Amino acid sequence: MKKIIYFICLLSVLSCNDDDIINDRNYDPMNLYGEWLFYDGTNKFSAVHMIIDNNAKLKLDVYANYETSGEPWRTAVGSWFYSSRTKHMKTTSLYEAQQESIDKSYDIMNVDNCTLKMLDTDTHSFVTYHRVINTYNKFMSETFRIENYPDGFSPNEFISLNPHVAKVDANGNITTVGIGTTFVIAKCDGFETAVKVVVRNGVKEHSAEVNQSIDDIIKKYGDDYNGPYYNANSESGNFLQAIYYEYPELEPYVEQLQYHYDPTSRAITCIDVFYSSESVSALNNDTQYILDSNTYNEHIVNGTKRYVYKGYGDFWDSEVYIQCFSNCIRYGSTNFLKCLGYVNVFNNN
Repeated sequence: MKKIIYFICLLSVLSCNDDDIINDRNYDPMNLYGEWLFYDGTNKFSAVHMIIDNNAKLKLDVYANYETSGEPWRTAVGSWFYSSRTKHMKTTSLYEAQQESIDKSYDIMNVDNCTLKMLDTDTHSFVTYHRVINTYNKFMSETFRIENYPDGFSPNEFISLNPHVAKVDANGNITTVGIGTTFVIAKCDGFETAVKVVVRNGVKEHSAEVNQSIDDIIKKYGDDYNGPYYNANSESGNFLQAIYYEYPELEPYVEQLQYHYDPTSRAITCIDVFYSSESVSALNNDTQYILDSNTYNEHIVNGTKRYVYKGYGDFWDSEVYIQCFSNCIRYGSTNFLKCLGYVNVFNNN
């Protein structure tokens, strides 16, 4: 709790400028809604991602040492209230892990399409947030540019808060280089906006989907799928159902995403991820992650290389196995194989 209070006080002190004065406060309070970012550009220590929604709900992700850490240090949820008469905002934030609640009070000095400037009435210091205009969910080795800047905003400088996750060049080309979350700042004539960049790990995500219900997958990817189809499992002869997505929006490098599942339990037994011919680098990155990450152990099962999480000494102790092909990565359920009696059929080496 003391660390959180210290962090919030530090945020306020770092944002204070003795030259700031309270000027005419003519602004549209509707601009408060949205996502905002505070960051300490001097010591590269602290950052706060704040979401203010129109249902009086508040969410905070607090990043400590953001240049080296790709995940939030603390997360809070809460509520906010704004008085149009006094132009005053109160917030209540609950840090769930500590079960501690913190109340803050601010005078809103100005808010527009780029900047939210507040006066912390407890510390009498100014806090400046910059609008987060978009969130990009990407995978490793993707390059892209920021879209949909505010009207009249033409950036001439860019910085990445964590270049170990995503780096940005002088022209605004962002390249993902590591797993985690960062923010890229675009600057224009004293104004700043930001985008959130989340670099996902497809290997971990699909491994976690094995043995889940196919209904959870449909909720995630939507109902624009092909199938269901019945197919005979090539190794068991048992019939399974399958659906597949073509060029799923959440995974732009994938040509086809196949989910095989038991029609009775609806549990996923196998996932085949087929990479598009234009995304060879993505396939190579994921394959190399499996082979070189020091996370998975190789096993020879029925003459075929399969990989399981390193924490399991025996192939059958793991719930998920992975196979790598020339244009596809398969994520399979060892539990399903056990149910079919494969433990006594396959030999591990």
